[in-house]
Amino acid sequence: MRFEISTSTSSTPSAGENSQRGLNLERRERDDQAELQRFLPLTRQFFFGRGPRAMMAGIWLTLAVVGMGLTSSCFSAEQGYVFKLERSVFDAQHDPDGIWGDDELAFIRKLGFVPMIYTAHLSTPKGEWLLSQTNGDCNPQGMCTTLLHLRKAGGNYVMVANPQMPMGGRAVLSLNYRKIYTQEINQSGRGFEGVYDVDPNR
Repeated sequence: MRFEISTSTSSTPSAGENSQRGLNLERRERDDQAELQRFLPLTRQFFFGRGPRAMMAGIWLTLAVVGMGLTSSCFSAEQGYVFKLERSVFDAQHDPDGIWGDDELAFIRKLGFVPMIYTAHLSTPKGEWLLSQTNGDCNPQGMCTTLLHLRKAGGNYVMVANPQMPMGGRAVLSLNYRKIYTQEINQSGRGFEGVYDVDPNR
């Protein structure tokens, strides 16, 4: 997430105002965590229910909770290139980008799910980047296996990182192409910033 620097010419806040803002932020974060703790047991019931439909419902409910719990948290202060995953293929039998094999998509269908692919493309001086994700490998917290690939001029896509992300989530690639930052949720229901190494020289 790119941070915006305010250029307002309003007067500098007093120490009391800054203290109050800090208290308000802490209160909002506590409220967010309380909501997460209230909803997570329900999502676990979905996940451990019978059949793939119950599990899929749990994934979507967890993703909604994740989004709610991470609204007040931010990515690393480092500026970077923003990926926003969007669903590119529904009921996929073949991946047009060639990242996921037909057998992998067929396996998702055998599990009782409708195979879906989420992607985000990005062009930089280093090359063409592709972030790709399916709904076939997600944990009870709603974090899904995601693959980051880089294609340099005249070459093919090469995997350079393997972060965990919410389905359809956002990520930030550092300006030096060495790190990718994600927003995730742990087993305790707390949001945190994931940081993964990227090897752009493969």
